Amino acid sequence: MNKTEDRIERYLEPHFKDIQDTSCTIVGMGTLGSKNAKTLGRIGVNLKLIDRDFVERKNLSNQEYLESEEGEFKAEVMKKKIKRIRGKNKSEIDSSVVDLNSNNIKREIKDTDVIIDSTDNLKTRLLLNDFAKKREIPLIIGMLGGSEGMTMTVSPNGPCFKCVLGEEPISQGTCDELGISPGIAEVISGLQVRQFIDIVKDKPVENLLTVNLENMDFNELKLKRRENCSTCNGKYEELNRIKESRVLCDKKSVQMYPRITDLTKLKEINPNLDIYEDKIGILESSNIKIMIYESGKAIIKGVESVEEARKEYDRLLGGR
Repeated sequence: MNKTEDRIERYLEPHFKDIQDTSCTIVGMGTLGSKNAKTLGRIGVNLKLIDRDFVERKNLSNQEYLESEEGEFKAEVMKKKIKRIRGKNKSEIDSSVVDLNSNNIKREIKDTDVIIDSTDNLKTRLLLNDFAKKREIPLIIGMLGGSEGMTMTVSPNGPCFKCVLGEEPISQGTCDELGISPGIAEVISGLQVRQFIDIVKDKPVENLLTVNLENMDFNELKLKRRENCSTCNGKYEELNRIKESRVLCDKKSVQMYPRITDLTKLKEINPNLDIYEDKIGILESSNIKIMIYESGKAIIKGVESVEEARKEYDRLLGGR
């Protein structure tokens, strides 16, 4: 054990062994998730890492990736990094390259004690909120935008994300749209890790913590359950949402659910489809890039409407 690990263990005693024995699923390996994974990985927590994306050049400035890792799956890269950090530590670490949705969430998140939301996606966050409430699993939510950030713990018996934002919340923008102030990700990640430790110590903070680094403003808002909250009343609408094609937040990508989802069959339709580890198929043609996940979802990049996406998908892969 090196000096850094020794200091961490001394600080976390007498709960250090309990923390290491706790299993945690982190959804999203971007700005927040990559930092959360490395921190909890150093401590020795049993981890499951979930993300659908590749490392891109734009990620290098604020995420825990290197230029040499461009083009690799984020979840797989982070899994390798943590294994190197841990050395001989025998704690478990697993990863999934998948787009989390109502069809696969039960398969992907199981046998976990805590879920950490590190996504930049409102729909996924609402899905996690319903799933965590239904399964009575503590969920730690984290959000970033500009110089501001927030985090809250959704406990089995406490208020949930919909209690705060209502039944049909609207996204206030993604990190790509708003940018990220230097330091805000580190602060929110630190708070999420702290909340994880507090859950293990059986004293979770269920209030909403907000941070504005520009004004050096830190606030804790007391929350309470909303009487007509669909999730807290056991309806779990997000787990039963019909999957519809939609334009994504970057405005030049569309998410859709093709009729044919078997990657082997799709490669027969177009031999130029590259399949990676039987998890994702990628097809590039001119300015169009199609990514098809084993979960049954496809993302078409380089288009601006659902209609254009359908046209390009039909042209390249022979019909939806």
